[in-house]
Amino acid sequence: MSLEREPTWRLADAVDATVAYADIFDFALTESEIHRDLVGMFATPAEVAGAIRNSVRTGVLAREHEYLTFAGREDLWERRISQADDNRRLWPRARAIGAVFAILPFVRLVGVTGSLAANNPASDADIDYLLIASPGRLWFVRALAVGVVRMARQAGIKICPNYLLTTNSLDLPRHDIYTAHELLQMVPLSGSDVYLTLRAQNRWADRFLPNRAGQTLSVPPLGFAAASFKSLSERAFGGAVGSRLDRWESQRKIARFRAVGTEGRFSRDVCEGHFGRHRDYVCREWERRCDRLNLALPSMTGERVHSYSVAITTSGGIS
Repeated sequence: MSLEREPTWRLADAVDATVAYADIFDFALTESEIHRDLVGMFATPAEVAGAIRNSVRTGVLAREHEYLTFAGREDLWERRISQADDNRRLWPRARAIGAVFAILPFVRLVGVTGSLAANNPASDADIDYLLIASPGRLWFVRALAVGVVRMARQAGIKICPNYLLTTNSLDLPRHDIYTAHELLQMVPLSGSDVYLTLRAQNRWADRFLPNRAGQTLSVPPLGFAAASFKSLSERAFGGAVGSRLDRWESQRKIARFRAVGTEGRFSRDVCEGHFGRHRDYVCREWERRCDRLNLALPSMTGERVHSYSVAITTSGGIS
């Protein structure tokens, strides 16, 4: 399916395409979630609610309690109910580990990504993180992050910081619905200024999920003790010693990844592992489902369809 095909631009198609994306992940949606993640066009909650009623009336969508799925997939609402316990269990752990990542030297942003960010984790799911580091310290940060992974494992917590960037590489190269979801549903736990820059440099994502623009997020600042520790450790490794360590670690790990055929992108500014095949599968599967439903979607390759605005508030602090 080509996103350029645009004989009509219908809200009903956008609603069904939104449900089609969630259906790939066996995820039932509420009306407010369909509005939030509406594909390719801006609409008000009332307009989305009206389109949903029409789709339910025509038998394309089905409603069970507050959850909406395609007809024949109504049992997914029970999965949402059971996931509530997983979310309550995993989010405190995710925030606690995120606070540890945040105080590591040269870490400029910590964000929860993946299934937990979408509130769609399996009971045994890893907690995925995006880490953004200072230039010249990506592989140094990754080595420290591996230590946190091992520490968490000893506590019975499975975490996976599987996407690391430096502030030199905030322009994400893949412009597709999967990457837009990963970016816009990410929950930043620290680094509000870098998060705003990341969003501003990837405004293309607003074309895929325009109702996500304008959201308000709460990002706690570092407390005094945490900021002091971070500052001292950055002074210790901010000069030639840190540069040599980062260069040695990058050369060693990149060579190893390439030797064993590890999938991903690896450079001095990017360490992105194990995304390509899953992303490609999701994008192909979404297009296949939209084709099967004969949906005519708006183009998402031109100008933005809604103005960009994200508000950051602060609450508490990371000590």
